Amino acid sequence: MNWSYEQFRAALSAPNQRAALGLDLSDAEAQRIAGDEALGRAYFSNWQRANAYDGTTAHLPRAVYPAVVPQSGQPALARAEVPTKKGIGCFGVFVIIISIVIAIVIITNIAAQSGDDGSADTDVVPQKSAEQKQDEKAVAEGWQVGVSGDIYLKAAEAGSFTCGTYDCLWYTVTSVHGCSGGVYVKADIMSNGAAVGWTNVISASVAPRESVAIQIEDHQGIGDAFRIAETSCMG
Repeated sequence: MNWSYEQFRAALSAPNQRAALGLDLSDAEAQRIAGDEALGRAYFSNWQRANAYDGTTAHLPRAVYPAVVPQSGQPALARAEVPTKKGIGCFGVFVIIISIVIAIVIITNIAAQSGDDGSADTDVVPQKSAEQKQDEKAVAEGWQVGVSGDIYLKAAEAGSFTCGTYDCLWYTVTSVHGCSGGVYVKADIMSNGAAVGWTNVISASVAPRESVAIQIEDHQGIGDAFRIAETSCMG
């Protein structure tokens, strides 16, 4: 009859069978070994090697086993069966140190960019472009922005101009960069705050930073005001 690990494990529970196998264990130690898979297999392997087991059930010489030393409530493995762990080595330590240094540098940079308290700096005011500055200056002087940073329009004051057959409104048009082909202006015709039609006109050529006048007319006589809708340089 060949012995398997399960048969060996079952024999641990019987004092007479343990004696026949050459195991000098107390009942408590035997139960502890039988209840621990790793420890039980370690003892089974040692038992086979120590007795030069040939697969028979003849009376075998007693084997010598390491004592079962409880540690934190658990039995100790036989010394020959204790698995060993490989160290990470010098290279592994070096890699870990480099990784930690890189992480510290990244965190430091993020903190510096976010502010001392780790939050984003909300006090930074974005820089305005040259076009934005030009628009603000023109609006402050009463101009309307046609093309940002270039074309601006200003409506003439009431009573400073006359119209022909149709209702009209005169505008002064200026260009920072100039517009040799004239400035195209499209205007909505408004009635009680709503657009009811549109009209357009092209000005004379405009030299850089000079102004020309344009007249917008309501040829249908359907509105009471005008609203600039589109402005562009014709070339």
